[in-house]
Amino acid sequence: MLGSGYHSAGRRVRPRARRLAALVALSALAPRPASTQDQPLAPASSAQFKVEVGLVLLAASVRDAAGNPVPALQRADFAVYEDGVEQEIVHFEEEDSPAAIVLLLDASSSMQGGPLQAAQRDALAFIEQVDPESELALLAFDRRPRLVQDLARDRAGLRAAIEQLEARGGTALYDALAQAIELAQTAAANRKIIVVLSDGQDLDSATRFGALADRVKASAVVIFTLGEYSAAEHKLFMTGAQYTKEPALEVNLNPVWVLQSLAELTGGAAFFPAPGRPLGPLWDRIAREIHHQYVLGYHPPPRIGPARFHQVEVRAISAAHPEPLRVRTRRGYADHGSSS
Repeated sequence: MLGSGYHSAGRRVRPRARRLAALVALSALAPRPASTQDQPLAPASSAQFKVEVGLVLLAASVRDAAGNPVPALQRADFAVYEDGVEQEIVHFEEEDSPAAIVLLLDASSSMQGGPLQAAQRDALAFIEQVDPESELALLAFDRRPRLVQDLARDRAGLRAAIEQLEARGGTALYDALAQAIELAQTAAANRKIIVVLSDGQDLDSATRFGALADRVKASAVVIFTLGEYSAAEHKLFMTGAQYTKEPALEVNLNPVWVLQSLAELTGGAAFFPAPGRPLGPLWDRIAREIHHQYVLGYHPPPRIGPARFHQVEVRAISAAHPEPLRVRTRRGYADHGSSS
């Protein structure tokens, strides 16, 4: 459903321990760039996203029938299924554990003036709501992605990076998302989140959407998207259709469909405000959503055969909540495949 969003209750503060960096998630760790100041990133190799899966980690949001977050659930309240077969939960993190969050902001020429200023204001408010133990990074994009601030807990540096953003050039959304995934995978935190703000169609990426979708499936990221469009674009894009017009070519992909698809695939959410409506409340929703995520982990069955996509389902049942609980998590993941 287009424009889906969720309300949240107040934040709950919990003591935290350092996470087990040795846990193997869905991707390999890549080296950090030597410099973090406005550095362009080279295109990522798709081979980096085809890795042996030792532990499948799932970020899960749980809501009651009224759409409110359900806090204080325990490992025993969850059941995880892969391809319809229940799996043993061997790793569990309570809600609001530290996360690695990549802010991916459109800084193309169409964002000049008021739109970029509003995005900067909203992003600054957003980072103040994020847990201080979480790491954040800023990756801006125009005709290419630019790593403006690497993952760090330093909020002062991130604020300065956001305030210094300038709008210019074209729109390379797919390239930027591919680089954001690669950056998020370097983090030790088990929750890896990308928050995307864009106001237009991809016009300049070397990365094709199909390749990007494959990278998303083989990663552990959760993607939240904010799509802001003019009145004419809103009318054209908010149809739910995959293409804005025929023929069914890459250049005719509907950006709303793109942002919605990527968010749903990862268990995130997509937001598309009406023209002229402020984005601040939607940034707030995303911040509250991040505060109310659990992390579940299981060892997948042994693999024999070629790589394939595995469907994943998470269920939650709690005696304290007799009504059906709704769980949102990623739809599945792509494994490496095995010949033995």
